[in-house]
Amino acid sequence: MLDSEIEAKNRALVKKRKPLDEAVKDWERLWNEQKNIQWRKRWAKEIKNGGPMTFKEWLFNLRNGLMQGRENINLGWALDNFYEKQFEGLPLEGQARYMAINRNERPQWKSRLMKDLEQMENIYPRLALYGGEDVYFGIVNQTDYAFLNYEHSYFNDMAGYQDDDENRIMPFGFYFDLAKILGKAYRADIAGTPTKEQLRKGVHPEQDVWGVNDKGKKYARLTLNDRNWAILDLGVDDPARKGGLIYIGGRNRPEPKKYLRGHLYPETLIQEGWMPKKQLKTRKGKPYPPLGSAIRSDGSLNTYGPEYYI
Repeated sequence: MLDSEIEAKNRALVKKRKPLDEAVKDWERLWNEQKNIQWRKRWAKEIKNGGPMTFKEWLFNLRNGLMQGRENINLGWALDNFYEKQFEGLPLEGQARYMAINRNERPQWKSRLMKDLEQMENIYPRLALYGGEDVYFGIVNQTDYAFLNYEHSYFNDMAGYQDDDENRIMPFGFYFDLAKILGKAYRADIAGTPTKEQLRKGVHPEQDVWGVNDKGKKYARLTLNDRNWAILDLGVDDPARKGGLIYIGGRNRPEPKKYLRGHLYPETLIQEGWMPKKQLKTRKGKPYPPLGSAIRSDGSLNTYGPEYYI
Protein backbone atom coordinates (compact mmCIF):
# COMPACT_ATOMS: atom_id res chain seq x y z
CA MET A 1 0.00 0.00 0.00
CA LEU A 2 1.34 3.43 -0.94
CA ASP A 3 2.05 6.00 1.74
CA SER A 4 -0.57 8.32 0.27
CA GLU A 5 -3.20 5.58 0.48
CA ILE A 6 -2.35 4.84 4.12
CA GLU A 7 -2.55 8.51 5.01
CA ALA A 8 -5.88 8.91 3.22
CA LYS A 9 -7.38 5.95 5.10
CA ASN A 10 -6.14 7.33 8.40
CA ARG A 11 -7.69 10.74 7.67
CA ALA A 12 -11.01 9.00 7.12
CA LEU A 13 -10.62 6.99 10.35
CA VAL A 14 -9.79 10.13 12.35
CA LYS A 15 -13.21 11.58 11.51
CA LYS A 16 -14.95 8.54 13.06
CA ARG A 17 -12.93 8.41 16.27
CA LYS A 18 -14.50 8.52 19.70
CA PRO A 19 -13.25 11.06 22.27
CA LEU A 20 -9.85 10.40 23.84
CA ASP A 21 -11.32 9.74 27.29
CA GLU A 22 -13.48 6.95 25.87
CA ALA A 23 -10.47 5.47 24.08
CA VAL A 24 -8.62 5.39 27.41
CA LYS A 25 -11.58 3.58 28.99
CA ASP A 26 -11.53 1.01 26.18
CA TRP A 27 -7.81 0.48 26.79
CA GLU A 28 -8.47 0.09 30.52
CA ARG A 29 -11.22 -2.48 29.87
CA LEU A 30 -9.02 -4.57 27.53
CA TRP A 31 -6.12 -4.36 29.99
CA ASN A 32 -8.21 -5.59 32.93
CA GLU A 33 -9.79 -8.34 30.83
CA GLN A 34 -6.29 -9.62 30.01
CA LYS A 35 -5.28 -9.25 33.65
CA ASN A 36 -8.27 -11.39 34.65
CA ILE A 37 -7.32 -14.05 32.10
CA GLN A 38 -3.79 -14.25 33.48
CA TRP A 39 -5.13 -14.32 37.04
CA ARG A 40 -7.47 -17.21 36.25
CA LYS A 41 -4.57 -19.13 34.70
CA ARG A 42 -2.47 -18.51 37.80
CA TRP A 43 -5.18 -19.83 40.14
CA ALA A 44 -6.79 -22.39 37.81
CA LYS A 45 -6.39 -25.29 40.26
CA GLU A 46 -7.78 -23.30 43.19
CA ILE A 47 -10.72 -22.08 41.06
CA LYS A 48 -11.47 -25.66 40.05
CA ASN A 49 -11.33 -26.84 43.66
CA GLY A 50 -13.33 -23.89 44.97
CA GLY A 51 -10.57 -22.75 47.31
CA PRO A 52 -6.90 -23.07 48.28
CA MET A 53 -5.34 -26.49 48.73
CA THR A 54 -6.17 -28.17 52.02
CA PHE A 55 -3.56 -29.16 54.57
CA LYS A 56 -4.01 -32.79 53.55
CA GLU A 57 -3.38 -31.91 49.90
CA TRP A 58 -0.36 -29.87 50.94
CA LEU A 59 1.05 -32.87 52.82
CA PHE A 60 0.59 -34.99 49.70
CA ASN A 61 2.59 -32.45 47.66
CA LEU A 62 5.22 -32.25 50.39
CA ARG A 63 5.67 -36.01 50.34
CA ASN A 64 6.04 -36.03 46.56
CA GLY A 65 8.58 -33.24 46.81
CA LEU A 66 10.59 -35.14 49.39
CA MET A 67 10.64 -38.21 47.18
CA GLN A 68 12.03 -36.06 44.34
CA GLY A 69 14.59 -34.35 46.57
CA ARG A 70 12.91 -30.92 46.61
CA GLU A 71 13.06 -28.70 49.67
CA ASN A 72 10.22 -26.60 51.05
CA ILE A 73 11.68 -23.19 51.80
CA ASN A 74 9.04 -22.49 54.47
CA LEU A 75 10.12 -25.50 56.54
CA GLY A 76 13.77 -24.57 56.61
CA TRP A 77 15.57 -24.39 59.92
CA ALA A 78 12.44 -25.03 61.97
CA LEU A 79 12.42 -28.65 60.86
CA ASP A 80 16.19 -28.99 61.24
CA ASN A 81 16.01 -27.69 64.82
CA PHE A 82 13.06 -29.96 65.58
CA TYR A 83 14.92 -33.09 64.56
CA GLU A 84 18.14 -32.03 66.20
CA LYS A 85 16.29 -32.12 69.52
CA GLN A 86 15.61 -35.78 68.99
CA PHE A 87 19.22 -36.82 69.58
CA GLU A 88 20.51 -34.12 71.92
CA GLY A 89 20.40 -36.54 74.85
CA LEU A 90 22.30 -39.31 73.11
CA PRO A 91 25.94 -40.12 73.88
CA LEU A 92 28.36 -38.59 71.42
CA GLU A 93 28.76 -41.86 69.53
CA GLY A 94 24.97 -42.05 69.14
CA GLN A 95 24.85 -38.52 67.75
CA ALA A 96 27.66 -39.27 65.31
CA ARG A 97 25.89 -42.42 64.16
CA TYR A 98 22.62 -40.62 63.60
CA MET A 99 24.23 -37.74 61.73
CA ALA A 100 26.09 -40.24 59.55
CA ILE A 101 22.75 -41.69 58.50
CA ASN A 102 21.25 -38.31 57.61
CA ARG A 103 24.09 -36.02 56.52
CA ASN A 104 23.89 -36.88 52.81
CA GLU A 105 20.15 -36.35 52.55
CA ARG A 106 18.82 -33.27 50.82
CA PRO A 107 16.56 -32.07 52.22
CA GLN A 108 17.97 -33.03 55.58
CA TRP A 109 15.90 -35.48 57.64
CA LYS A 110 14.03 -36.62 54.51
CA SER A 111 13.77 -40.31 55.44
CA ARG A 112 12.86 -39.52 59.04
CA LEU A 113 10.18 -37.05 58.02
CA MET A 114 8.68 -39.44 55.47
CA LYS A 115 8.30 -42.11 58.15
CA ASP A 116 6.95 -39.66 60.72
CA LEU A 117 4.37 -38.36 58.26
CA GLU A 118 3.20 -41.89 57.60
CA GLN A 119 2.89 -42.64 61.32
CA MET A 120 1.16 -39.34 62.03
CA GLU A 121 -1.46 -39.91 59.32
CA ASN A 122 -2.06 -43.52 60.37
CA ILE A 123 -2.24 -43.03 64.14
CA TYR A 124 -3.50 -39.45 64.42
CA PRO A 125 -5.35 -38.75 61.15
CA ARG A 126 -6.96 -35.58 62.48
CA LEU A 127 -3.55 -34.09 63.08
CA ALA A 128 -2.79 -34.62 59.41
CA LEU A 129 -6.22 -33.39 58.36
CA TYR A 130 -6.49 -30.28 60.54
CA GLY A 131 -2.87 -29.47 61.33
CA GLY A 132 -2.91 -26.45 59.04
CA GLU A 133 -5.76 -24.90 61.01
CA ASP A 134 -4.45 -25.39 64.56
CA VAL A 135 -7.30 -27.78 65.42
CA TYR A 136 -6.27 -30.83 67.41
CA PHE A 137 -8.88 -33.18 68.82
CA GLY A 138 -10.82 -30.29 70.32
CA ILE A 139 -8.21 -29.78 73.05
CA VAL A 140 -9.14 -26.83 75.25
CA ASN A 141 -5.63 -26.28 76.60
CA GLN A 142 -3.22 -27.12 73.81
CA THR A 143 -0.23 -26.54 76.11
CA ASP A 144 -1.29 -29.30 78.51
CA TYR A 145 2.00 -31.15 78.90
CA ALA A 146 0.38 -34.03 80.76
CA PHE A 147 -1.95 -34.68 77.84
CA LEU A 148 0.77 -34.28 75.24
CA ASN A 149 3.03 -36.67 77.17
CA TYR A 150 6.24 -34.72 76.46
CA GLU A 151 8.20 -36.60 79.12
CA HIS A 152 8.38 -39.61 76.81
CA SER A 153 8.57 -37.82 73.49
CA TYR A 154 12.27 -37.28 72.88
CA PHE A 155 15.05 -38.69 75.00
CA ASN A 156 13.33 -41.86 76.20
CA ASP A 157 12.68 -43.01 72.64
CA MET A 158 16.14 -42.56 71.20
CA ALA A 159 16.50 -46.26 70.49
CA GLY A 160 13.96 -45.97 67.75
CA TYR A 161 16.01 -43.25 66.09
CA GLN A 162 19.26 -45.15 66.43
CA ASP A 163 17.86 -48.36 65.03
CA ASP A 164 16.07 -46.62 62.13
CA ASP A 165 12.92 -48.58 63.02
CA GLU A 166 10.27 -48.49 60.27
CA ASN A 167 7.53 -49.01 62.88
CA ARG A 168 8.82 -46.51 65.42
CA ILE A 169 5.92 -44.74 67.15
CA MET A 170 6.50 -41.56 69.13
CA PRO A 171 4.16 -40.09 71.78
CA PHE A 172 1.41 -37.71 70.78
CA GLY A 173 3.38 -34.65 71.85
CA PHE A 174 6.01 -35.42 69.22
CA TYR A 175 3.46 -35.48 66.38
CA PHE A 176 1.69 -32.48 67.85
CA ASP A 177 4.88 -30.39 67.60
CA LEU A 178 5.62 -31.72 64.14
CA ALA A 179 2.10 -30.85 62.96
CA LYS A 180 2.50 -27.30 64.30
CA ILE A 181 5.71 -26.84 62.29
CA LEU A 182 4.09 -28.27 59.17
CA GLY A 183 0.96 -26.19 59.70
CA LYS A 184 2.99 -23.00 59.89
CA ALA A 185 4.78 -23.89 56.64
CA TYR A 186 1.42 -24.72 55.04
CA ARG A 187 -0.05 -21.34 55.97
CA ALA A 188 3.05 -19.60 54.62
CA ASP A 189 2.73 -21.50 51.33
CA ILE A 190 -0.91 -20.57 50.79
CA ALA A 191 -0.48 -16.98 51.98
CA GLY A 192 -1.69 -14.70 49.21
CA THR A 193 -4.13 -17.24 47.84
CA PRO A 194 -7.39 -15.47 46.90
CA THR A 195 -10.46 -16.01 49.04
CA LYS A 196 -13.16 -18.47 48.00
CA GLU A 197 -15.39 -15.56 46.98
CA GLN A 198 -12.66 -14.06 44.78
CA LEU A 199 -11.99 -17.45 43.19
CA ARG A 200 -15.71 -17.90 42.54
CA LYS A 201 -15.93 -14.54 40.76
CA GLY A 202 -12.82 -15.30 38.69
CA VAL A 203 -11.80 -11.64 38.61
CA HIS A 204 -8.49 -10.20 39.79
CA PRO A 205 -9.26 -8.46 43.10
CA GLU A 206 -7.20 -5.40 42.09
CA GLN A 207 -8.45 -3.82 38.88
CA ASP A 208 -6.17 -1.19 37.35
CA VAL A 209 -7.11 2.38 36.50
CA TRP A 210 -5.81 4.27 33.47
CA GLY A 211 -5.91 8.00 33.00
CA VAL A 212 -4.42 11.02 31.21
CA ASN A 213 -2.46 13.68 33.10
CA ASP A 214 -0.20 16.66 32.44
CA LYS A 215 -1.74 17.68 29.15
CA GLY A 216 0.57 20.03 27.31
CA LYS A 217 0.53 21.53 23.86
CA LYS A 218 1.70 18.43 22.01
CA TYR A 219 1.89 15.64 24.59
CA ALA A 220 0.29 14.27 27.74
CA ARG A 221 1.01 11.40 30.12
CA LEU A 222 -0.86 8.10 30.00
CA THR A 223 -0.91 6.83 33.57
CA LEU A 224 -1.38 3.40 35.12
CA ASN A 225 -2.69 3.71 38.68
CA ASP A 226 -1.44 7.33 38.79
CA ARG A 227 2.05 6.35 37.61
CA ASN A 228 3.40 7.58 34.27
CA TRP A 229 3.36 4.71 31.79
CA ALA A 230 3.78 6.37 28.37
CA ILE A 231 3.92 9.71 26.59
CA LEU A 232 0.63 10.31 24.79
CA ASP A 233 0.77 12.08 21.43
CA LEU A 234 -2.07 14.61 21.16
CA GLY A 235 -1.93 14.75 17.36
CA VAL A 236 -0.97 18.41 16.98
CA ASP A 237 1.43 17.77 14.08
CA ASP A 238 -0.61 14.90 12.60
CA PRO A 239 -4.18 14.14 13.74
CA ALA A 240 -3.64 10.42 12.97
CA ARG A 241 -0.94 10.31 15.65
CA LYS A 242 -3.40 11.38 18.33
CA GLY A 243 -3.58 8.55 20.89
CA GLY A 244 -0.17 7.19 19.91
CA LEU A 245 2.00 5.86 22.75
CA ILE A 246 5.63 6.95 22.96
CA TYR A 247 8.25 5.54 25.30
CA ILE A 248 9.27 7.90 28.13
CA GLY A 249 12.87 8.93 27.60
CA GLY A 250 15.28 10.98 29.68
CA ARG A 251 13.89 13.69 31.95
CA ASN A 252 10.38 12.30 31.36
CA ARG A 253 10.40 13.48 27.77
CA PRO A 254 9.40 11.55 24.64
CA GLU A 255 12.16 9.35 23.25
CA PRO A 256 14.05 11.25 20.49
CA LYS A 257 12.56 9.40 17.49
CA LYS A 258 9.03 9.61 18.93
CA TYR A 259 8.07 6.18 17.58
CA LEU A 260 4.50 5.12 18.30
CA ARG A 261 4.86 1.79 20.08
CA GLY A 262 1.13 1.42 20.55
CA HIS A 263 -2.08 3.32 19.92
CA LEU A 264 -5.26 4.02 21.86
CA TYR A 265 -7.08 3.85 18.52
CA PRO A 266 -5.95 0.39 17.34
CA GLU A 267 -7.73 0.71 14.00
CA THR A 268 -5.14 3.34 13.01
CA LEU A 269 -2.86 2.18 10.19
CA ILE A 270 0.90 2.32 10.79
CA GLN A 271 2.54 4.99 8.65
CA GLU A 272 6.08 5.61 7.46
CA GLY A 273 8.29 6.95 10.26
CA TRP A 274 6.05 5.70 13.08
CA MET A 275 8.21 2.66 13.77
CA PRO A 276 11.81 1.61 13.12
CA LYS A 277 12.47 0.33 9.58
CA LYS A 278 12.78 -3.25 10.80
CA GLN A 279 9.19 -3.24 12.06
CA LEU A 280 7.87 -1.22 9.13
CA LYS A 281 8.86 -4.01 6.72
CA THR A 282 6.04 -6.19 8.07
CA ARG A 283 3.79 -3.72 9.90
CA LYS A 284 3.45 -0.74 7.58
CA GLY A 285 -0.12 -0.21 6.45
CA LYS A 286 -1.50 -2.56 9.11
CA PRO A 287 -3.53 -1.50 12.16
CA TYR A 288 -2.09 -1.50 15.65
CA PRO A 289 -3.10 -4.59 17.66
CA PRO A 290 -5.33 -4.00 20.70
CA LEU A 291 -3.08 -3.40 23.73
CA GLY A 292 -0.14 -3.27 21.33
CA SER A 293 3.11 -2.66 23.28
CA ALA A 294 1.35 -3.47 26.58
CA ILE A 295 0.88 -7.23 26.23
CA ARG A 296 3.81 -9.62 25.85
CA SER A 297 3.95 -12.72 23.68
CA ASP A 298 3.20 -14.96 26.69
CA GLY A 299 0.07 -12.96 27.52
CA SER A 300 1.53 -11.17 30.53
CA LEU A 301 1.13 -7.42 30.89
CA ASN A 302 3.94 -4.91 30.86
CA THR A 303 3.41 -2.55 33.79
CA TYR A 304 6.64 -0.59 33.30
CA GLY A 305 5.88 1.08 29.98
CA PRO A 306 5.26 0.39 26.29
CA GLU A 307 7.63 -2.24 24.92
CA TYR A 308 8.94 -2.61 21.41
CA TYR A 309 6.76 -4.35 19.00
CA ILE A 310 5.89 -8.04 19.30
